[in-house]
Amino acid sequence: VAVTDEWGEAAPDLRGKTLSLVVADGGIAQQSAINIGAETLVSGDAAQTLWSVLLLALLGGLILNLMPCVLPVLAIKLSSLVQQQGQTQRQTRQQFLASSAGIIFSFLLLALLMTGLRLSGQALGWGIQFQSSGFLLVMVLVMFLFSASLFDLLHFRLPSGLNTKLATQGGDGLLGHFGQGAFATLLATPCSAPFLGTAVAYALTAPLPQLWLLFVALGVGMSLPWLLVAALPGMARCLPRPGRWMLHLRSVLGLLMLLATFWLVTLLVPHWGSTFALVLAGVLLVVLCG
Repeated sequence: VAVTDEWGEAAPDLRGKTLSLVVADGGIAQQSAINIGAETLVSGDAAQTLWSVLLLALLGGLILNLMPCVLPVLAIKLSSLVQQQGQTQRQTRQQFLASSAGIIFSFLLLALLMTGLRLSGQALGWGIQFQSSGFLLVMVLVMFLFSASLFDLLHFRLPSGLNTKLATQGGDGLLGHFGQGAFATLLATPCSAPFLGTAVAYALTAPLPQLWLLFVALGVGMSLPWLLVAALPGMARCLPRPGRWMLHLRSVLGLLMLLATFWLVTLLVPHWGSTFALVLAGVLLVVLCG
C-alpha cells in the first residue's frame, strides 16, 4: 500500500526490518514486533492470483451442488426430468438454461448486496443474511414445507388460472425453472464448500470489478451441472424410466431436506438459545409425524 507521512514524504523501505507496534486502549497498552517480509506483489503475480482464485470460485460453486442444502434441489430437478421424458430436447434445454440463469442472477444480486454493504462501510461475509434470526426462521419453515411435500404429507394446489399462467409464462413454465435456480442459490448461501471460503474472502477484499467477476464465477460453477444437462439434453434418455423407484427417491430427498431443516434450526441457537431450538425441532417432528 503506497503511503506518505504528514509532510508528503514517501514511506521508507522497511522490507526485512523489524517494526514495533503499540496498541493502546485507555490505560492498557500492548507492544508487539513484526518482521516485514521482503516479498512484493508484482502485477504478474496479481494476475496469476486472480486466475487461481477464479478457478477456486468455479470449483467451490460446483461443489455447492453436493452440499446438504442444495443436493435435494438438484435431485428434485433431475427427478422431474425423468417424469417428463416425453418432452423435446429443446424444452429440456430451455428449462435447465432458465434454472442456470436463476442461479447466476442470484449471485449477481449477492454481488450487488456485497457492493452496497462495502460502500456503506458494513461488515461483509458469505451468507450474511443468515445472521438474521427472522430470516433463519422463515427458511426453516420453507424447508420444512418442502420436506412435508416430498413425504407426500402436504400438497400445494394453485388455482387453475394461476397454473395456466405459470405453464405459459416464458414458454413451458420457464419462470418457475428460473425460480428453482434462485431457490437453490438461496439454500447454498449458508453452506461452506471447499475452496469457497478462499474465493469469497478474496472477493470481499478485492476491487469491486473483481468482486463481481468472482461472484459470476461462483454462479457459473454452481450452474455447471445444470448447464451440462442443457448442453446434452439427450442425457434424459439415459435415466431410468418412471416407476416405483421414484417413490423411494422422493422419500430419500425428503429425508435430506428434513436434515437440512434441522441443521438450519441449529443456527438459531446463538440467537434464541438451545431451549428454543429444541422446542422448535420437537414441534416440527410432532407436526410431521401427526
